[in-house]
Amino acid sequence: MKIYFFSFLFLLFSFTNASAQGGECEKWLNEGLQAEANGDYLSALEIWVNSRSDLNEPCPSISFEYIRLTTEQKLKDYYPMAHSMYLWALTTENLAAHHEAIKTEIDRLAPIMPPEMVKNLQKLMERNDPALLERIILFWDDSRLTSAPSYNERLLEHWERISNVREHFNKDSQLPYGTDDRGSFYVRFGEPDHKAQIDLTIKPEDINNILSMSEVREFNERFPRFTTEAGSPFNYNPIIEVWRYNKNEDFISEFVLLFNRNGDGSYRYLRTVDDLIKNSSFSVREIINGRSNGLTPGVVMQAILYDKLKFTANVFADRASSLNFEINSIRREQEQVNITRAGLPLKMQSQTQAVAEMGNAPLKTSTYLNQIPEIPVEFFQYRMIDEEEKPVFTTFIESRPMEALILDVAANQNVMTEDEIYDDNLTVFSANDPQIIQNYSLNHTIELRNERREMVSHAKHTPVLAADFENTDRISQSVFKIPYAEDDLNVSVYAELKNHHDGTKPFFETSFNNNLRGLGRKHLSQKDPLILSPGKISASDLIVGYQKSETPDAEALFPFVVSNRGEIPLGDPLVIHFELYQLKLNEIGHSQFEIEYALTENKIFNLFKQTVGDIRNTVFFEHDNERFSDIIEIQTVDLPAGSYNFEMRFRDLLTDQTVQRKTRLHFISQKSDRLTEQVQD
Repeated sequence: MKIYFFSFLFLLFSFTNASAQGGECEKWLNEGLQAEANGDYLSALEIWVNSRSDLNEPCPSISFEYIRLTTEQKLKDYYPMAHSMYLWALTTENLAAHHEAIKTEIDRLAPIMPPEMVKNLQKLMERNDPALLERIILFWDDSRLTSAPSYNERLLEHWERISNVREHFNKDSQLPYGTDDRGSFYVRFGEPDHKAQIDLTIKPEDINNILSMSEVREFNERFPRFTTEAGSPFNYNPIIEVWRYNKNEDFISEFVLLFNRNGDGSYRYLRTVDDLIKNSSFSVREIINGRSNGLTPGVVMQAILYDKLKFTANVFADRASSLNFEINSIRREQEQVNITRAGLPLKMQSQTQAVAEMGNAPLKTSTYLNQIPEIPVEFFQYRMIDEEEKPVFTTFIESRPMEALILDVAANQNVMTEDEIYDDNLTVFSANDPQIIQNYSLNHTIELRNERREMVSHAKHTPVLAADFENTDRISQSVFKIPYAEDDLNVSVYAELKNHHDGTKPFFETSFNNNLRGLGRKHLSQKDPLILSPGKISASDLIVGYQKSETPDAEALFPFVVSNRGEIPLGDPLVIHFELYQLKLNEIGHSQFEIEYALTENKIFNLFKQTVGDIRNTVFFEHDNERFSDIIEIQTVDLPAGSYNFEMRFRDLLTDQTVQRKTRLHFISQKSDRLTEQVQD
């Protein structure tokens, strides 16, 4: 009895405490809502922020109202706090007390989450399992568009979209955003690149454009009720809205959405325009000129509808052309209607294609990402072994920020200089004009995540930004030493150009931080590491370059210009860095080995060029360690431009074990300008 008694007391205390907490939460919430209703938005935000110091635990309702109000009013200075308030909500330990607020947030997330993730969150919600909050935090962390931002731009863009659909689309309380079908698609995909409202009413002149005069007369006789008006068997609501998204980082090809207007003015999602045509329209046995499989009302409707839509998207133009061809084929008494190009089969094919395209469409997109000038960024990894005999990746990030820099200088140069400048030609500035360049910085960041998308490791470096307005291919480079952590890691690299001048503005207003003026991103899988086999010689990947320095920087990892693409300027000696591991030591503690290298012309790429002699050499080494690291320099002054294969063969003379490494090189007539700064992390 005592056990039940104490359990009852505990439950009673928990309920009482939750009720008290809920009452305080509601009090602060309503106080802020009242301030908002009075038009005092900043006071409302201040009230909700101050509630954090008074409440014993987070209040998700307050957090969600805070981020709603900041995005509705585009109070961008408050975006960092909105992000902080959102994360505060997701640290509550009492899900039962905030069940409705969390459940509603899951509903808001559902259109941009994989269905299995939504189901998992819903199951966790049923159990009041706090793990669901961790999943939401991880989901948004994985959605970041830049490295370690002061706030999550994608999260704020998501809420901006919610605010936009609530303001502009018809109301429907049954859907997560309180709008018609368009709301969920807008929140998922953002503002389309092209939007059009089309009236698909079929008029007599539309039929005249498809059929000949004799065919029109016969068609009208056989189908006197062929109209899209009410009461007709071919009736449909003729007004549709077409959204087209152009090919970009999110969409691998043109993507089209259709919405059909209802009688109350709201819109419903339409998989394909063929859905407006009843299946019975294709099964009518009446045909023109007595031919089977001919021009049923459904086929004529298809031809007219696609013709009306042909200027809104390529897919409609292609189908309009195809249908016109089929109709002409019938008219010329050729083959029957192609089973995949007209009629009910075309409708079924269109529906199947629409379902497949929707299934392949991205769940998380960013309209703003395409409004930030792109910085081309590349990523290179070389497998090595560190001093503790553990795998490590020497990792290079290379970016070309000059085009983004030039665009931003063009928009803000008068603000960043003391004197007014009216010349739009940017070459009026010197390559390193301190008055301009001092406002900018470039960051290179690398992040590693596991299969669960959890952060495993990250590193950041700020290379020197030396501007050259006449050379947009100028390369900035950073190099990191990244220890191998685990298999199947995903690597993300970022290049971010920032303007720190307070008076400047980006070209487009976005959810990004105002100082971001250029962005490069790349996501890929980490290479397999170099794994040592006991007692066997091994070698690192080859790192090639040119311009070996006679007085190298003590902090530089490599005393030469590394060419990750294998491009070597004609006349410059070829420089190769290599490392050997697990060499056998003799009785006096020395290793003995030889290196044979060969530089041979790649005949596949140089079919029409004069064959040149191979460069081959063998070098003997004796060293007092089982590890060996060195740089060799090869004179290539007599080589013509072209593609070459370079191979190194290492042989341990004490064990006769060998290992080989090879790479492809391109000797070019002009060297690429680059700025290289190396950092070890």
